[in-house]
Amino acid sequence: MIHEPRFRVIALIPVLLLLAAAELTVGSVSVPLPHVWGALVSPDTTDIGAVLIVRSFRLPRLITAVAAGAALALSGLIMQTVFRNPLAGPFVLGVSSGAGLAVALQVLLVAGTAAFFSPLLHASTLVAATIGSAATLMLVVAVSRFIAQPSALLILGLLFGYAANAVIQIIGSRAEAEALQRYVAWTYGSFDNPQTAYALFLGALTVGTAVVMSVRGKRLDALLLGKRYAGSMGIPVQRNRQALLLVSGALAGIATALCGPIGFIGITSPHIARAYLQRSDHRIVSVTTALTGSLLAIAADLVSHLPGSGGIIPVNAVTALIGVPVVVLVLLRSGSRGVTV
Repeated sequence: MIHEPRFRVIALIPVLLLLAAAELTVGSVSVPLPHVWGALVSPDTTDIGAVLIVRSFRLPRLITAVAAGAALALSGLIMQTVFRNPLAGPFVLGVSSGAGLAVALQVLLVAGTAAFFSPLLHASTLVAATIGSAATLMLVVAVSRFIAQPSALLILGLLFGYAANAVIQIIGSRAEAEALQRYVAWTYGSFDNPQTAYALFLGALTVGTAVVMSVRGKRLDALLLGKRYAGSMGIPVQRNRQALLLVSGALAGIATALCGPIGFIGITSPHIARAYLQRSDHRIVSVTTALTGSLLAIAADLVSHLPGSGGIIPVNAVTALIGVPVVVLVLLRSGSRGVTV
């Protein structure tokens, strides 16, 4: 059937709605679905406890998970296209490490124990992570003008990540215990976010990116086939690569600032989307990848807040358990085809 891929994309929407409903109902305190609906549409006539749980905690967490998951997934798809490497992810450029270094400086050195309980600390952490991501991104885009091989830029991003992590370890060895504990908690990743407007902005940016990628799908397909082929099609390769790096870094940087360094969603979502669609056409894969990222993020958050777990499981631990098998399968498939990754 010609339109079968479109039907497959549409089929993901009910799954997203089911997971969203579960996200709003399941947790340490179970909220019946009628109460969830009442809290959303008529809070004045609904149990005040249900309204508080749904509107103040679970709905912002759901919005953040949907936006951040889609953003990381699209960032991963862009990276795999630019670098032509199935194991490229949104953090290979060092954007996550740059955000982590800025947060380490803010939390471990500047904030101190006195600011540990400050209500402004979360907002200042967002600002620090955004500045760190943006600074790293500008550096990478500037360097990319002088590097012709995408693989060399990939290695440069990894080296920057190692250097940033080394500085973080040095700072952490001299930090106070409470500040160090807060930084470690940030690295676990979390969709708990009181800054809903920040998440809505990320969601709007992600939707716009998905639409543009779908419209420009043929250009992305050409880039995936190689520099020479794309050049023969009249595509300005260098300019397109820099623009894609800028968009990918912005998506990953904002998501990292909002949720901490969430791993594996960016790497695995494009592969799951391609396997689900059984095609790699960017015009349809882009939207599917974004939806897949949102689904994975909500599923990971649901597992991290399972009732009876005795606390909250770090989101990064859940995404790693989901992502590692996918990466192993990609390696096995690449090896069986004689592909170097």
